[in-house]
Amino acid sequence: MAGINILLSSPIKKKAESALMKKNIFERKYYLKKCLFLLILSHALFSCLDRSDLSLKLKLSGQTQPPSSVILSFTVEDQSGNPIAPRITDNDVVIVGDVDESTRLLLPPYLRTVLMLDLSASVTKNHLSFMIDSAKHVVNTLIPMGHEIAIDYFQSEITQLSDFTNDINLLNAKLDSLTKAVVSGASTNVFGAFIAGLDHLDTEAEIEKVKPAGFLIVFTDGKDAANVYSYEETYEAVRSSEYYVFTVGIKTSELQSKILDERHLGKNGFELIDTPELDHFKSAFQNMVNTIRHESDKYYVLIYSSPLRAGTHTIQFQVTSADDRVASSTYTFDANGFTDGGHEVIEQLKHTYYDKDGDGFYSVQGPFYDCCDNDPLIWYQGQQVDQYNYNLKVNLFGSITAPAIIGLTLKIEDELGNAVSPQLTEPNFTFLEDGKPLNPLETNLTLYPPLHHSLIMLDLSGSITQDNLNILSDSANGLANRLIADEHQVAVYIFQTQVKKVLDFTTDPKQIDEVVNEYSLREYAISGSSTNLYGAFIEGIQAVEHVFNTEDHVTTGNLIVFTDGQDTSALYSYDQAKTMVDRTHHLVFTIALNTNELDRTVLDTEHLGKDGAVFANSIREIGTVFTNISGLIQQESNKFYGIMYATAYRGDSYHQFDIFIDTFQGNKGKAAFQFNASGLADGGYDMIEDIKYLYFDKDGDGYYSVSGKNHDRFDTNPVWW
Repeated sequence: MAGINILLSSPIKKKAESALMKKNIFERKYYLKKCLFLLILSHALFSCLDRSDLSLKLKLSGQTQPPSSVILSFTVEDQSGNPIAPRITDNDVVIVGDVDESTRLLLPPYLRTVLMLDLSASVTKNHLSFMIDSAKHVVNTLIPMGHEIAIDYFQSEITQLSDFTNDINLLNAKLDSLTKAVVSGASTNVFGAFIAGLDHLDTEAEIEKVKPAGFLIVFTDGKDAANVYSYEETYEAVRSSEYYVFTVGIKTSELQSKILDERHLGKNGFELIDTPELDHFKSAFQNMVNTIRHESDKYYVLIYSSPLRAGTHTIQFQVTSADDRVASSTYTFDANGFTDGGHEVIEQLKHTYYDKDGDGFYSVQGPFYDCCDNDPLIWYQGQQVDQYNYNLKVNLFGSITAPAIIGLTLKIEDELGNAVSPQLTEPNFTFLEDGKPLNPLETNLTLYPPLHHSLIMLDLSGSITQDNLNILSDSANGLANRLIADEHQVAVYIFQTQVKKVLDFTTDPKQIDEVVNEYSLREYAISGSSTNLYGAFIEGIQAVEHVFNTEDHVTTGNLIVFTDGQDTSALYSYDQAKTMVDRTHHLVFTIALNTNELDRTVLDTEHLGKDGAVFANSIREIGTVFTNISGLIQQESNKFYGIMYATAYRGDSYHQFDIFIDTFQGNKGKAAFQFNASGLADGGYDMIEDIKYLYFDKDGDGYYSVSGKNHDRFDTNPVWW
């Protein structure tokens, strides 16, 4: 039948075409329905998976305490086991099953860490020194995060060096004493160290009876030789404990690294130091600290006063994160025996935990609690905020430099207005960003003596005689060179009717000598010119602030104005000059030669010479008063510290940098700076490195030090925090 064509008549053809079209339409509808079903199904599956990714994991435990307190300890983390940011606040917690009269309080998490250190005979002198330095770093990092730390050491026996405390100074002193604790021939009770460390953690808090989030770090360089406990006993104690256990070991022929790893005794982290050098020690301990910080951020404690007075009750406990992820759990408790008085207990706890300065006021808002006291915190984008002092007077001035550098100038004075002595160093400071300690290794956080810029403004108006010019130039030259010797950059301006720059900021004494001498200054002196005294203050401050706003590093500025008369130009008013002086955070000094024209009251410390004013009764005293002013400038310079770091925040969001100062001699202070992260980008860490090399590698050999007044004098000895 091949090759036969069937020709249909027109009516039959139309019916066939119509039937075929209906079949195609039916098949297309079926196909579309099938596709739609698969699309809906895939969307549902995707939604389920997506919701799973967004859900939180909540672990809740509780207990009761007289008279009617319910204490809830809980951890919150995402599905990957990470803490959530920002942290849960009281407003994020809902308790269903108790009535509205209950009073509640979200407490700081109760965090405790035990450092268990091997001081057996096998520990060498170098290893001991490295271990002490690294343990100090753990102390200096964890205590500002809210940890209490205890230090034990082990040989044949376990010895408690310090019980739990948050006194950094005490703990560091105890660690220094370990150099005398090594006993020749002492055995190594490694397994006993684990069991004793866990027992040390297993204590109750003094007030709220809450079990702590506990962390044990065991450091050793050998194997158990005491045979007090077996490995099996130790393994069971570690694995059954609710506390975190970390191990740090030095690679030696004696070390049994296998039993210290994550599958055995170091269940939450094991660091092996392959090379016994200081940097390797510090890196190992820093890794432990990073993990502890990560885990600590998951912990919360909530206490509330129940109005119930009898019966067994179950509450529904729910937390909601800032991005609307939810987790819930239940807790059942017995209210029999509950009595009145719970509200007073809560109030007492608020004062205990949040009224840090003991003045009767407290704030439970924000990570620093009492920093704002009874003065609610108001956010300002990139502006200075009021300092929140203890007994130190602290001023903090900040700026943001692209790509993401936070630059800060800190001025610290004691109650008498003097610089703190001795000069403060890294252990005296705690740096926090949104309540979390800044990691210097991640942010390139750098504390250093700030770079001072001093502008000398000389009156060369018609009232300055040629005879006086010689003495004035010598005195100004001496001042400039003394400031350069103290690592100031110095600029020289003169003023008559107009203000004029003679020399831009420099650290080169030769340039000073070329400009600040009798012959050079005589060329600028114009007979009969007027005195633009107020303009000298206004334009001088503007020049100093321009440097502060345009340099890539933190700087402080000094303006030193010399005059022998009063303003006669009327280009600016006294009120304009006084407003500029009062507004600036830079320092303003005045040097004046008493003449019939001089108005002392305008130039004293209550007016334009706000940070220091000296007066010469005759031209012969000019050299002395210039020397005196350099001493005042140096005293003021010692009050300043520079800070810079690369923030990791991005996008249109507000954040807070807080600094806490402790001199370890009874003086404390604190301050805060808020900023907006809009427009910030990567690259800040590397730029800070460039700044360090530019300003601190004085001899250009590729090494630098930001410690000490002369910076690079330590050269190849890098600073470690």
